[in-house]
Amino acid sequence: MTELLTMEGLTQLQPAEITWGKLRELKAKVSADPAAGRVIGQFVADQLEKAKKLRAADKVHDSFFIVGALQWTLCRYDEAAESLTEVKRDDFARELEADSALKAGMFSKGFKLYAKLAEKTSCAAFDLATLACLRGMGETKQADDLLASFAGKYVKEVEYHYQVGLRHDLRSDYDAAIASYEKALAIDPSHVSSMFRLGYIADLRGDEDEAIKFYERCLTVRPAHVNALINLGVLYEDSGRYDDAVSCFERVLQWNPNHERAGLFLRDAEASLTMYYDEELERQVDRQNKVLEIPVTDFELSVRSRNCLERMNVKSLGDLTHITEPDLLSYKNFGETSLSEVKAMMTSRGLRLGQALEKDSPHPKAVPVGTRGKTEGDGVKSRPIGELELSVRSRKCMQRLAIATVGDLCDRSEDELLDCKNFGQTSLNEIRQKLANLGLKLKENK
Repeated sequence: MTELLTMEGLTQLQPAEITWGKLRELKAKVSADPAAGRVIGQFVADQLEKAKKLRAADKVHDSFFIVGALQWTLCRYDEAAESLTEVKRDDFARELEADSALKAGMFSKGFKLYAKLAEKTSCAAFDLATLACLRGMGETKQADDLLASFAGKYVKEVEYHYQVGLRHDLRSDYDAAIASYEKALAIDPSHVSSMFRLGYIADLRGDEDEAIKFYERCLTVRPAHVNALINLGVLYEDSGRYDDAVSCFERVLQWNPNHERAGLFLRDAEASLTMYYDEELERQVDRQNKVLEIPVTDFELSVRSRNCLERMNVKSLGDLTHITEPDLLSYKNFGETSLSEVKAMMTSRGLRLGQALEKDSPHPKAVPVGTRGKTEGDGVKSRPIGELELSVRSRKCMQRLAIATVGDLCDRSEDELLDCKNFGQTSLNEIRQKLANLGLKLKENK
């Protein structure tokens, strides 16, 4: 195999020597050595140029077969699928083309190829790959029916249990999905897709330690699972392991320099390495926010004051930090006596009326809960923030800022979100897109 990592060795490669075993071994070596990947990449580029000038059918066949196989080892599955279409009347080339199409997300093409392969040779690999293509095409019922037909036939196959788990997973029946993924791993402890889904479910449930364990386990299999690297990097950064996060994103970019998400996450993680974080200040902010969320009904106010605040939709001390004395006095039936009551209530908690509106206020701004109340009748804006299905990092920012509804989020500006710990440009882009899908946007920066 070492000779295939040199230009001279690659030149000697013959189609008859290409097997699944050799390709998998080469892929593992390439994934561990980016320099070897560059050698193969240059060889592939040279061969493609030469192939365009070939006229003899057998030479075209051989050239594109070798090119497609090597593109597969580089995980360039879309390119491999395209190259292998030039190879005629070769069963192994069809298998490699079908696998490339499935891995590239070209599910319709993969389905057609696997269906033909299964007609010729019925086996677990082809049948289960056909099922995977159907699910990828969104043909859920057809996929589920096919899976049911395999129940007594392929119970010893790792891919069967993975597909059962995926069916439960897509229905949010996570306990059943976990049981199936664990069965898959019992058959093949290196089945990376099952590891990834177990990590993802743990991530969704907020069990970050368990998610990290499974994502790290994914990386013991070569080549590294790209989505596992991305998710692991985000979790590392959220737990303050910035060097490890940078390493994850850099590994993705080694193999795909144009991977947009990895590039954005890398910049965020590198910025976090030099960012000064005051843990005590954050604790102070948390304590202050708890104070700001205290309901005004917790205080002994006169009936008039209580009724006026209720009609003004003022529900918490945080609401009052967004209201000035003239605002209160301008309200019907709210006089100096009521004002004195409210000011005394605020002073007892170290707050002032209109405090959040003051430039360079020393106190943190909490979410104006009363403002939330105004959005309850606005339909979309009253929806819980959880319905946006944000990434882990974005969800944590929403928690830190006590953002409970879509309306609360719309009341925040980009600058306010970017001030939140570990919230970077990638997360901001995600928020923008989620709101844009609802016809909404963030508040303008001041």
